[in-house]
Amino acid sequence: MMGLLIVSPTNNGKTTLIKKFIDDYSSRIKGNLVYVETPERTTLKEFYAETLNVLGYPSRATRSTGDLRRQILVALESKKVKMLFFDEIHNLLDSRRDHKRDVLNGLKSLNNRAQIPIVLIGIETATDILSLDDQVKDRYPAVEIPLWENSEEFKDVLGTFEANLPLKKPSNLHDDKIANTILELSEGKLGRVSEIIRICAIEAINNGEECITHKLIKQINWRWGNHTHSLGGADT
Repeated sequence: MMGLLIVSPTNNGKTTLIKKFIDDYSSRIKGNLVYVETPERTTLKEFYAETLNVLGYPSRATRSTGDLRRQILVALESKKVKMLFFDEIHNLLDSRRDHKRDVLNGLKSLNNRAQIPIVLIGIETATDILSLDDQVKDRYPAVEIPLWENSEEFKDVLGTFEANLPLKKPSNLHDDKIANTILELSEGKLGRVSEIIRICAIEAINNGEECITHKLIKQINWRWGNHTHSLGGADT
């Protein structure tokens, strides 16, 4: 059973995409799609225990890996799970080398025994982790979600955002000047694009303009490291 590795820079919408996929398709199939966040600095036992917790079968990581794996397989069958998603798989980077290999072997074992697709999600360093095991690397081919660039597709995304804004006047976010500025400020990261539009929309309501202008976007002091944006009521 082949799997998949989805990689993309941080804050570029990976988790949102996966959760949207789960929401959209869970009702269309006769089974469940299960999302698990990989624990930091994890061991195989902790990895298995967290999976069981998400499946609704809390279990202590003190039990043997064999017992935990058997419990997972029973839970997957009982809940009719069709796909497993392990997000933040790059969290393994801080684990000891032997623990990384143990988790990779554990994934192979789940893949073989459960015979359901497993999707791994993480930032670029996830490919380095999977490279520790050639079998795992081959089993989870990587698909990259790139940063956004100046394109008609990006303008379409901005148009989608604008269509959902509670503003009384059009902002024309697809305008070249505005689109280029948002792209430059966000560095092509979808999460930042969303934050820019959200903060600007709040300020546009507060100041009574009821639309996002190029001047408004440029007036805000965007600082991503500490998540601080300063301008009147737009501080967060």
